[in-house]
Amino acid sequence: MIKQQRAQLLLLVAILLTLSGCYVSKPISIQVLKPAQVTIPPEVSKVMIAYKITDVENTDASMHYVNQSGFEDTQNLDSIFTLQAVDYFQSLISNSEKYVLDSNLNNHKLDNNYYYTNKQTIASLCEKNQTDAVIVLNRFTTHEYVFHSSEYAFLYPAVYVVKDISWHIYLKDGETFFEYRDKDTVAIESYPYYNPDSYPLEVDREYLIDQVAYNSAEAFINYISPVWEEEKRTYYHSGKLNKGSRFAKKDMWKDAAKEWIKTTETENSYKNATSAYNMALAAEMEGNLELALYWINTALKYENDEEIVAYKEIILRRRNEARKVEQQMP
Repeated sequence: MIKQQRAQLLLLVAILLTLSGCYVSKPISIQVLKPAQVTIPPEVSKVMIAYKITDVENTDASMHYVNQSGFEDTQNLDSIFTLQAVDYFQSLISNSEKYVLDSNLNNHKLDNNYYYTNKQTIASLCEKNQTDAVIVLNRFTTHEYVFHSSEYAFLYPAVYVVKDISWHIYLKDGETFFEYRDKDTVAIESYPYYNPDSYPLEVDREYLIDQVAYNSAEAFINYISPVWEEEKRTYYHSGKLNKGSRFAKKDMWKDAAKEWIKTTETENSYKNATSAYNMALAAEMEGNLELALYWINTALKYENDEEIVAYKEIILRRRNEARKVEQQMP
């Protein structure tokens, strides 16, 4: 009986020792600067915004409504979309890491007769306002229709906006550097009802315009300018949070690294690997990708772990993106 109890105690001690050496990965977020999908010349920094619309007499979205045949006064509605998109774009580009938008430069309305803007107009605008380029919303056309789907005897109406948008970037010599086309369909549902003939289609028109205009402006700014995005990472800790991990939770990465580096050359290869992995993360968090690559390679010398291999790919991808961002920034 005593021997059996002693054996059980030894087994329990062995399990506890094993658990104390287990390493658990914890998630954490990081903000990374992603390169634009198109590289605008680095000398293009100060820009102004222009647009093309028909004359708008009334910009009240509630003046426009849906019936079975679609919108009334579609051309005027396109102008409302344009003005809203330009306002959003001006707000978004003012927070860009690359461009400088002079707050004294009002949005400029261009002649709406031609799809492309002539060189003389662009050159004149750049010279007059001392800008490197003019960003033009040349076209914002929409088509709307109502679609009804039925479920459990109810009708679920939705307004679909099919948008076709064209942005252009003109350099100061009037040449078109870049054109961006944005084609998409946006839908907004109304309240369900039994009979479409006896109930009006209630749609938040201002919300619909606001949504389409903002998404259009955001898509274009994300295409031409480096943007910050959130990504997920993990770090290792064992048992109770060790001191390095406590620093990591407080975003004190240099202090965390001072603790983790102490366990990168022990007799336990897995502890060395996870500590080196954490060192790589600390280096990335501090913006030193070359040092991060050194430490992740060190981790791989100890353990060819799947997660370590995956993190090395992330660091290599981030290094390439950082080099591209450098080319895109002034």
